[in-house]
Amino acid sequence: MTIGGGLKRLGALVLALACTASMLQAQRIPFEKRVFNEQVLRPSEQPVVPIYEGYFENDDGTYDICFGYFNLNLDESVNVPLGENNFIEPAQYDGRQPTHFTPVPGMTPVSPFTSRFRRIWCAFTVTVPAD
Repeated sequence: MTIGGGLKRLGALVLALACTASMLQAQRIPFEKRVFNEQVLRPSEQPVVPIYEGYFENDDGTYDICFGYFNLNLDESVNVPLGENNFIEPAQYDGRQPTHFTPVPGMTPVSPFTSRFRRIWCAFTVTVPAD
């Protein structure tokens, strides 16, 4: 391999990386310019998305871990009974989670962001020991 050949390869690599970075940057759309796709919101048959909200330290040293959810259905409440599709591990925390998920209030396909509360916040908590 000659020095000229190595420089050509290095130059080609730099050019390829620059083009890739440029294409990735060009694909980013600022949030305020994004168009909401109403196809994600339908009257029924859409999923419920769990959301980890955060944790809170209690006075006794334990922690409450908080979970919410986002129901993508406009009209349908979703029921997920405890069992194979709705469980928490370890088993000592299982059974405290919700089984009924209501649609998010204020959501419509015409104006999906009419409510500032687009999801159900902190629907349930799990208390974790201090140790």
